Amino acid sequence: MEHLACFLPGMLALGAKHMKQCQKGLEVADDHLQLAKDLTKTCYETYARTPTGLAGDASRFDQNRGFMVDPGAPWTVLRPETLESIFVLYQVTKDPMYQEWGWNIFKAIEKHCKTTHGFGAFPDVRNANARCCQGPDDRTETFFFAETIKYLYLLFDDSKFTDLSKYVFNTEAHPLPIPTQDSAFETYAGAFRI
Repeated sequence: MEHLACFLPGMLALGAKHMKQCQKGLEVADDHLQLAKDLTKTCYETYARTPTGLAGDASRFDQNRGFMVDPGAPWTVLRPETLESIFVLYQVTKDPMYQEWGWNIFKAIEKHCKTTHGFGAFPDVRNANARCCQGPDDRTETFFFAETIKYLYLLFDDSKFTDLSKYVFNTEAHPLPIPTQDSAFETYAGAFRI
């Protein structure tokens, strides 16, 4: 499983939240929310079960050996997908466990990925001493600040800004207001006036 797949639990949780608001598919909404919780826990465990507290870029789930970092992708480039789902699950459930998970991930990033002037990818999450040998890359992916750090910040920001019934976040974590039916109609009608 690639780390990139960890956006899925957040998507399922948002779908469940909106199904409940619309009073449609309530039995499916509960199933989707439970699946979102279970998948988010799996994504978090890809961090929590490593010596560094960081997730590799891919994981394997072996029937005999259980969870393991994929030996073909043991590095982290500080992707945002798990933190996005943790943020969404916190917003949907208000369970403080998700804030604790986010804080644990932040502490691991701070400990292993901080460079003199920023944060860099870590070469092998299976080896807490990799920093001594190679250290984090001396470059930062743009999504780290645009998404990873933003989701961490928002996870602890309880302002109305993070109300997921009023805002949706695009794939680069930019918040967009959700238009109401009336405002959407006025926007589209205004665009076609002559």
